[in-house]
Parts: sequence; structure tokens; C-alpha cells
Amino acid sequence: MLQKKTTLTLYQRSAVTAVIVLIYLVACCCPALTFDKYYSGNSTPQSSDVWFGWTALLLGWLGILVGSVAWLANFVLGLTLVFLLCGLRWATLISSVVTVLLSLDFFSVFFANIPADEGGVGRAVLRPPGIGVWLWFASIAAAFIGAWILFLAPRIALPPVPVQSEPTQ
Repeated sequence: MLQKKTTLTLYQRSAVTAVIVLIYLVACCCPALTFDKYYSGNSTPQSSDVWFGWTALLLGWLGILVGSVAWLANFVLGLTLVFLLCGLRWATLISSVVTVLLSLDFFSVFFANIPADEGGVGRAVLRPPGIGVWLWFASIAAAFIGAWILFLAPRIALPPVPVQSEPTQ
């Protein structure tokens, strides 16, 4: 059986990966989430918290406690980048689709009951996403596009690997 190898070089795959990582790192440096904290009997927010992308990356796992699995997209995005660098067409495509699907669960946080403090007395309400969230989505979209570029790139057939037979006795 002939194996097929992508015509995209490691340099080209590395360049695509570098662009994705750059967008992701910029997202980590931008304001991403703003929460207004409300307490019962008061209709004005008592305070607001702004999370930059790096804070959302470090504390985003808490979203799982309110039913959002979007934070897990970060791990799958990392796998997508590894698969892209290795030139694994199907693995890159599948993991990029999973990353997109997981990231879309971010919007469920807008409907979640988020505690504003440790005692659960107040409630936090998420404001519309900041530029950091949109850049995070852009990095995921770029990975998805990169996966399709890798998947659709022409492939060249490699000569079959010779199989050495065991000597018979």
C-alpha cells in the first residue's frame, strides 16, 4: 500500500501554527470577560470584575461548575496544533471541529446562574464578551481553517516500505 504525504512542508505548517499561537497569545493579553456582581434587594451592580484572557485561561475551568465546557477547547486546540505540525490530516481536522464545538458552549455562560461570592449570596452577570474572547474565537477559527488547508493540500505518494521477510528454517 502506498502512503500519502502532504505537500505542505514543515516550515509552512509551522508558519500556520505560529499565526494561530500569536492570535491566541494576543487574546490572553486583552480584556475578555466582565462580570457585574449583584446582591439581592439591590438592582445596581455592587462591583465589576474584568478578566483578561490569561485570567480566563487560568480560572475558566470554573465554568464547568455552572455547566459550560468551553474552557476545555483550549486543550483540544493544543492537540490540533500538535497534529497540524505533524501533518496528520484527519486528526487535525477532527480535533479542530471538536475545538469549534466546545468553544461554542461559551455562550451558555450567559444563561448560567453564576455565584458572585464564596457564600453564594450574590449573583454575577456576564457582560458582552470583550476583545479577548473574540480573539480566542479567531484563533480557533484560524486552527479550523489551517486544518482544512492541511486536509485539502495535494498529497504525494511515497514508495512502499519494503518488508523484509523472516528467513525460513
